[in-house]
Amino acid sequence: MHLTPELTIFIAAVVLILGWFAIGTQWNIRKGDSVLKWLQDGLPVIGERTTMQWLGSSVLKLNIEKANEPFRSAETLIVFEPRDVVLLWGWARMRGRRDLFIFRSELRSQPQFEIEALEPGAWSTDGIEKSVKKNRWQHVETAGGPAPNHLSIYCPGGDSVTSAADLVNRASKKVKKVVGISVRRDRQTFELQYPLSRVNALPAKELFSEIKQLADRLAGTSR
Repeated sequence: MHLTPELTIFIAAVVLILGWFAIGTQWNIRKGDSVLKWLQDGLPVIGERTTMQWLGSSVLKLNIEKANEPFRSAETLIVFEPRDVVLLWGWARMRGRRDLFIFRSELRSQPQFEIEALEPGAWSTDGIEKSVKKNRWQHVETAGGPAPNHLSIYCPGGDSVTSAADLVNRASKKVKKVVGISVRRDRQTFELQYPLSRVNALPAKELFSEIKQLADRLAGTSR
């Protein structure tokens, strides 16, 4: 079979793409294994048992069963960079996408206030700022000036302004970099987003204990 230059280039490109896919997939899997070892001591703070699921090769989902108070349900998502698709990975990094830790939960009782705090331009909070502005939520600042990490903070107003600013300060105390915080009363949800590189510098038990304390304050169960 005679290989034309065009066919040779095509074959080389296919081999490169498939080879990179395999390398990128294994890269994320190895990072996932490392994260699981780190999380092992912390997850019991939130619930008794955890089930694991890979969503594609870039998202590791940990569903926490029989969640402890004040949680009705909870899950942790580790969203890795799309290292398996080289062009997508390059585009994502240009947008500032990095490995992300997301904690999502539903509280057993309605939170005492609402908030959307987000890092402007973050890919994982894209569209939220437009939504809260459309709903005429107030843009607020923490006591003493702008929020940590230059977060944009929005809340419906009223008594929630001071509480929302306090939550942002507390969530930023140990993990200095926050990507997003969401609290919604209608769905009784509480979500935190942190760069993975920042949170896994802490012991997992310390991180989840801090998250639980924040949730206790939201639910009015802290002592």
